[in-house]
Amino acid sequence: MGKIYIDSPYLKDYTVDIDHIRNINNHIYAKLVDEPCFLGTNNVKGDIFTVDNSPCNFYKPSGKEYIEISDTSKKSVNIKIDWENRLKLMQDNLAIGILRLLILSDNNLKIDKYKVEPSGSYINLLNKDISFKSIADLEELSNYLITSNLEVENKDGSINIFRLGEIDYDGPSLKRTGEIGFLIIKNVTKTLNGIRINIASGTGAYKDYRRKLDMLNNIKNYLNLKDEDEIFSAIKKLKA
Repeated sequence: MGKIYIDSPYLKDYTVDIDHIRNINNHIYAKLVDEPCFLGTNNVKGDIFTVDNSPCNFYKPSGKEYIEISDTSKKSVNIKIDWENRLKLMQDNLAIGILRLLILSDNNLKIDKYKVEPSGSYINLLNKDISFKSIADLEELSNYLITSNLEVENKDGSINIFRLGEIDYDGPSLKRTGEIGFLIIKNVTKTLNGIRINIASGTGAYKDYRRKLDMLNNIKNYLNLKDEDEIFSAIKKLKA
């Protein structure tokens, strides 16, 4: 059984042949010849998709090997991927992979776990603190590697980033680092065991940047200033 999401991660709408069919309690389930979608792991959220234009229902006692179909005469099914969701996950997942490789190269930092989700992606460290300079350096070097547009090979369980190295990886992957766009470290928060680095990439990073820029412009206009560089000194005067 091949994995379409590994071999062809950019496919959005495609047909998958049925291997065999089971009729269970008046429901028809099919096992497909190839694995059509990424269903997710503990680290990475899975695809959102439809089967023949309907939400996918699995035969639960068999895990997720069988999907429900409409009739026994079918020889194949149509799969449609929610591309916006997949692209965001691939961008964040690869961005997190680059960050993890950089963190692993620093003997002073230790990764606890990471998560890639549409609602927000992060890396947890077992360190109790991290300097502003270390955060800035991680962000700057990550974006240097992203804009270097390095080739990425997905080995189904790991990825190899040309000239950077190999790291464990779940799910579909972009072919080049440049497709991430850019990465921002939004903030660092405390966890029970250490700290969490919250990131955004691609369109998510742009939206975060746009929101903060709009906020700065609103503050500038409210304080009747000509330039954003005047904001800090103006706030200091207000607090004095």
